[in-house]
Amino acid sequence: MSTAVKIRDPKTFVPQDVWARQVKLIMRDPEISQDKAERIFGQTIAYFVTAGENSDLIVGPSLEVDQGVDVAPSREATAHERWGHLPGLDFRTAEAVDYLTTEAATFDVVLSIFGAVWFVDPDELLPLVGTRMTEGGILAFSHLPAGSQELKPGRAGMRHDHAPDEWTRLLHRYGLTDVRAEIIEPPAGQSAATMLIRATV
Repeated sequence: MSTAVKIRDPKTFVPQDVWARQVKLIMRDPEISQDKAERIFGQTIAYFVTAGENSDLIVGPSLEVDQGVDVAPSREATAHERWGHLPGLDFRTAEAVDYLTTEAATFDVVLSIFGAVWFVDPDELLPLVGTRMTEGGILAFSHLPAGSQELKPGRAGMRHDHAPDEWTRLLHRYGLTDVRAEIIEPPAGQSAATMLIRATV
């Protein structure tokens, strides 16, 4: 069974002058290059388009506690710096499998943005995700499209660089259904696209 993949360029969702203006605003941070600014704004558009087209997917702070987990302590520090003033957010430094093994809470939505789903063995991670999600819960994750770069270890471990059909097979194996995949094309002049996958428990 094949999974339909929709390819869209985030730059087509806003007028050209808006794209240029927002990129320049992001580049006011001297540490951010134009390439990185365009990727940040492109991901922002992809986030809002995905949220707008999937009204049942809760992707922002809610009345419940939203928990952010990363294996790198620096990411927890950055998260506190940027979003620590918002209510209902809890940030942890932990390895994903250890966290899901010891955490008793259940989740309505699990997001992995170039994160654990890409770096942790899916045969180990996906069963745990399924046991920690409420019925009808949503798993959504992103990473570079399979084959877009040479498969190699990342800082957090080996990347599990799967194509949509392979992810569909893996997700179905562990009880996730309604798998949808799309590839967000990079901005003009850039080469790194983003694969987005969504599944339901």
